[in-house]
Amino acid sequence: MKKVLAFLFFLIVLAVFCLYAVVAIRPSESGSTRLLEAEEPDVIRTVESADLAQLARLFDHAFPVLPDAGVYGTVGTERLEGKNARVLKLEFAGLTLHCVWPATAAPLLLEPDLTVMSLYTEDRYRFSVLSMPAIYAEKGERRCLYFSDESAAYRLYTESMGRDEFLAAAQRLQWYK
Repeated sequence: MKKVLAFLFFLIVLAVFCLYAVVAIRPSESGSTRLLEAEEPDVIRTVESADLAQLARLFDHAFPVLPDAGVYGTVGTERLEGKNARVLKLEFAGLTLHCVWPATAAPLLLEPDLTVMSLYTEDRYRFSVLSMPAIYAEKGERRCLYFSDESAAYRLYTESMGRDEFLAAAQRLQWYK
């Protein structure tokens, strides 16, 4: 008798769970998916500084930096398709890092005339920067890495480093918060 009651209890719990699952995944009444608008930053005046803390306050989002490297940066607002985007440019010795927030403004980062190259090796390793998949492009001595997270997009660029030196520098990037 205990086994029968336990089995009936199990069936009741299973039925309640199935009913909840069906109700939870039911499509909305309108039948359409609604996308959320990306947050649009306010317009700010362009500021130039060697103080990362000041640039971080104005950019209002975490960004990568090279540790223990001298830096000079600018932060300001640009428009893309009628929307504001916060743009941060950091200049290191031989490298430039551009950051845009929100990530929907990534077209502002495109470097013309570069050719996308594969960084796959024999073991199919995919190159990443700060755990974000990266796209590598080059032409002659110009090299670029594009990467992004859900809220911002980044471009690391050089005109003076070899590929190995450039990729090693990209691996040294750390978040500045």
